[in-house]
Parts: sequence; structure tokens; C-alpha cells
Amino acid sequence: MVDHRFAKSVLFVHSSLDDAGLTANEFRVYCHLARRAGSAGDAFPAVQKVADVCRMNRDTVWAVLKSLTARGML
Repeated sequence: MVDHRFAKSVLFVHSSLDDAGLTANEFRVYCHLARRAGSAGDAFPAVQKVADVCRMNRDTVWAVLKSLTARGML
């Protein structure tokens, strides 16, 4: 069953993102940054904030940011 409390915050995920071959951590951080950036396209949250929201270690977030940058996604 769908929890309707979240119905207004549903985000469409384009198939190209599904097909990008991202790890679960890469996908999570990318989606968090995309949500934070909105239509402006810029997001500069602190690494610790990303780690807290995504429930990851700071070192994992740094590794993911490096990987997403190498992929040309950031």
C-alpha cells in the first residue's frame, strides 16, 4: 500500500538514471543532491549533512562524490 503522506513528494526517475549502473550509495547520494538542487541545478550541502540524511559514513560520501564526479554526473 502507498503511504499517501509522501504522495506529494514523489520524484520521477528517468530510465537513463536507472540504466547508469550506479551503486546503491551512488544512487542515494545523487538523488539527494538532485532533490536539494531542484531546478536551479546547484546544491552545496555539507558532507556531514549528506552523510546524516543518506545514513552513510562521511568517508563513503566522499568516495561517492569522487565516483559521481568521475562519471561526469556532478
